[in-house]
Amino acid sequence: PALTVWNSELLFLAGSILRGSYEQLMGEASAEFELQKRNQGLRTASESVEPASAVGTPEEKKEKQTTGFAGMFLNGLKSLMTDSIGVDLNRWSAEHELELEMKKLLPAERVAVMLMKTHTFIGSTPDKRVGELLLQGFLAHPRAVSVMTEVGARPASEARVPNNGMEEFTVRCPVVKRAVAQACFQMMELLSSRGGLNPLRLEELVHDLELQVLSVDKFLRLCKWWSRFQQRDASSRSMGQRLKSSIVVSMNNSEPLAMRSFKYLLSPKSGIPVELSIPSDVLPRSLGDHVVSAWRELKSTAWFDMLPFESWAKFACEQILADEGQRSNHELVLKCFSTYYSRLASRERDAFGSQLRVKLENVAFLETSMGVRSPADSYLSSVVLFDDLPRVSTAVCSRSLLVALGVRDHVDLEVVFSRLDSLKWDPVALIRYLASVQGSFSGDEWRRLRLTPFLPVRRGRGAEQRSHGTASELFVPDQSLFELGFLTLEWTDKKAFKTSSPEGRFLHQLGVREHPSAADIIDLTVNLGLDNRASLVKAVEYLAAHVDTTYAAEYVPSAVKREFLPAHISGVAKLESPGSCFTAHTPACMGFAVVDSDLRSAATALGVKDHPSADEILLRARFIFEKEFPRTVEEIYDYLSARSGTFERRHWSELSRVIRIPVLSQENNPESATWLKPSQVFFEDQVNGPMNAARPYSTLFRYVDFGASANALLRNCGVRDIPSIVEIVQQVISDPELVLDKVGNEATYIALLKEIAVNFDSVPQALRSSMLKKSFLLGFVKENSSKFCRAAECSLVDDTILLQLFEPVHAPLDSTLESFYEKLGSKWLSKEVG
Repeated sequence: PALTVWNSELLFLAGSILRGSYEQLMGEASAEFELQKRNQGLRTASESVEPASAVGTPEEKKEKQTTGFAGMFLNGLKSLMTDSIGVDLNRWSAEHELELEMKKLLPAERVAVMLMKTHTFIGSTPDKRVGELLLQGFLAHPRAVSVMTEVGARPASEARVPNNGMEEFTVRCPVVKRAVAQACFQMMELLSSRGGLNPLRLEELVHDLELQVLSVDKFLRLCKWWSRFQQRDASSRSMGQRLKSSIVVSMNNSEPLAMRSFKYLLSPKSGIPVELSIPSDVLPRSLGDHVVSAWRELKSTAWFDMLPFESWAKFACEQILADEGQRSNHELVLKCFSTYYSRLASRERDAFGSQLRVKLENVAFLETSMGVRSPADSYLSSVVLFDDLPRVSTAVCSRSLLVALGVRDHVDLEVVFSRLDSLKWDPVALIRYLASVQGSFSGDEWRRLRLTPFLPVRRGRGAEQRSHGTASELFVPDQSLFELGFLTLEWTDKKAFKTSSPEGRFLHQLGVREHPSAADIIDLTVNLGLDNRASLVKAVEYLAAHVDTTYAAEYVPSAVKREFLPAHISGVAKLESPGSCFTAHTPACMGFAVVDSDLRSAATALGVKDHPSADEILLRARFIFEKEFPRTVEEIYDYLSARSGTFERRHWSELSRVIRIPVLSQENNPESATWLKPSQVFFEDQVNGPMNAARPYSTLFRYVDFGASANALLRNCGVRDIPSIVEIVQQVISDPELVLDKVGNEATYIALLKEIAVNFDSVPQALRSSMLKKSFLLGFVKENSSKFCRAAECSLVDDTILLQLFEPVHAPLDSTLESFYEKLGSKWLSKEVG
């Protein structure tokens, strides 16, 4: 163990001694590097540099060899490392020397590369502890290990390894050249892993840039590098503005420009001439043009934005147009404004014009026929109504921009109205002038025109006697409207008035109406009433004539609730709404309102239906059959039958429930008619009498016949040809004595019982149970007398001797009836006696 400790300490000491010699040699290489930089300068990449082994004569090389104890120990240590580690360092260096970018390094740097590569420890064999102990001794203080940088040998704690190209922009920071770092990657990794060597950081780059003045080319390269770098490393973006603030650029020996002072670039498409000044926070054109040329690549740096034209326009308004000393540039500014204004969409154009108007409306900068005036005091050159107007004489600015600035494009209405007498204009001439300048009216001027009663009213017997009116009160010249009593415009010109003319379009814009609204027409008809039926008919026909054109969007028949259509209901004349009357005459039988015959065509155009809907018919039918009970129903049945094609299943179901059928008494008096449900009556054969006359139950039920059309309706509502066996049985067992009275005699009653017996299988079980309890069967006793009895009270005769002896109540001697009685509970006489 003691020997092991001794050997370990020797190896550690050897590593420390090797470190000392390394530092001495790196110091010499660094001094040589600084000397070469001063004396020779950096060579271009196209020049070759001789290898270090070929520099100097043999005597010079001998003088440069390391001497003293360090040199002796270093030579011996190289042999020891070759023997113990198994690597021939001289051969290894020669093999990899070609991989270096030798043309970029000075001879002293190449020597430093060889030193760093030969002092990189790799695993030793057969015992790896040898190499580890040497490495421990060598790297006892890793932060102090010297490495070659761009400014000479520096301790690892001060040196920086390249970081994604940012080292290109440092001049004072000790950065290891990329070629050196690649050649000595193992030592770089060893020092980095032990915290001795760190990559170049953005903060250090910023500090380095604060001490530089960049050329334009270097500034552009820095911009492009930062654009790429911050896209790869999102966490670095927060340093963007600090980096920008550290940059100072010099161009053509001019005053250096601090980038922190600039926010914008001037786009070549801005159209701003070089003669015009720009805001102070815009990068000068001489430098900005270089940045703009690479804008697609540099936009992501977020260091500059393109100067919005609106921002420059604000600057120009405040610094150029408001400055009388720059009057020579006023037209140039206006030309820029006009060009930009013409390119904008409508909404943006309005916003830009408003911005300029706020700044310039009261600033005197426009050359006019009356001198320099502000936009608010100027008129367009096209305004020639009066001679004493300051008209803008410049031709470089568009008309629309001048109007946006506040230049007047027409004479104020107040001035026009005040000079009407002197101008001697008639109303038609006034309308023509106003129509010609209508595009220049402001909102207030339009409002005043609409509220001023300056338009002439046509006078006549049917119109209100007024001389002038406002636009909203009048209608265009129209004979039909005039005859209906509406206020129409008086048009005295020889040319007929046309709504498509400029004057017509202007009056429409002003509020003069071509047609009254549908509501106005309806109000008119209601006010006229049936007492003025002739005028009312004209109003209805006018509305109908225009309903598909003028009133197509406004008039919705289902939405009109006012009653304005002449109609009759149950013979009484009254006004009805389109939804409450009908054009066909047949619905009148059910009490529906029917439009007067002379207005049926107009009513159809106004949306009046021919017939009520199935729902409306059903609602009316319910009222008729539940409350009114009309004296004659044949016409109602026929109408319901005619409209049955519109009925759905639910309508039939409800109609079957509410419809009633009158059955006259023997006196045929309608007043005494009995109203029955469809299930309570049956159809009658008009030729041969009751359809079921040969049947014994024919006198028990009611029969009707209202004709083929009505009968078809009633059949769908539930009226049948013959009663069911259940109905017959229910009649018989409910009151057998009444049934006997109706059929007239016992023979017919017995025939009725036989009818039941034949169809007994169709009788439901519940009804059979009731039959067992009811005394409806005929039982005979002595002397052929009979009485009603239950089946259990009646015997079946199978022995005449027993019949004569006991004289029981017995069933008729008929095999069909005997079988029927037996099913209901009667027993054979022989079994009862036995």
